Amino acid sequence: MSNNFNAQISALNNEVTALNNKIEQISNFSPPKEKPLPNPWSQRVEQSPQSTAHNSQVRERPPHLQSSTPKYNNPFMQDNQIKAATQPTVMNSPADNPQSALQPSVYSDVAAINKAMPPIKDWLKFSAKGEYDHINFIKYIDHMLRVYEAPDHMILPRLPRLFEGAAAEWFALKSEAVGKQPWSIWRQLIKARFSTRIWKTAKRLALDNDYFDPTQHSVYEWCLIQKKRIDCVLDNPT
Repeated sequence: MSNNFNAQISALNNEVTALNNKIEQISNFSPPKEKPLPNPWSQRVEQSPQSTAHNSQVRERPPHLQSSTPKYNNPFMQDNQIKAATQPTVMNSPADNPQSALQPSVYSDVAAINKAMPPIKDWLKFSAKGEYDHINFIKYIDHMLRVYEAPDHMILPRLPRLFEGAAAEWFALKSEAVGKQPWSIWRQLIKARFSTRIWKTAKRLALDNDYFDPTQHSVYEWCLIQKKRIDCVLDNPT
């Protein structure tokens, strides 16, 4: 009995010793250290503004941005054509351009203008009987040219039907003498014939001697008459 008991104790001691050895081996074992993964946010923070600015300066510009003048694939979008297309177009009134007064306006639709204009019976007539007849007639023709953007060749054929009485006789004789002329010339001829020195003197005296009386004159009518007299006395009133 004693031998068996001693054998069991010896076996237990051996097992305890083996377990202690395994525990020491496990405690002494250390796994290999792994390298830490890089942090992308730390790399962005580490980059200084100076290095970023330097990289942007060193980096070459794309080919389409190297020239100061923009380039386009569309040939109709080149710089010189864009400038030509964006330049404002100044259109003068036909009455202010004697050189091209007889030429048809490329910007006008003749059929549309004829349709928009009033019939000839409704136009202002010129008989040279009124005190300011020729001044009103000149302003009326200028107004028609400007409002309807009509070229001279649409106004000149109507002139013979707009003159009446003594004015019609004068127009027929003057047409034979000067031939075909633009409206700018006819405006000057009408002023030279009917704005005589005696007529201008009478209008100047009326302008100087006519005083406004609130009991007799309407403000609007009095100012309108004085404006007409100023236009008669001064060639270019301001």
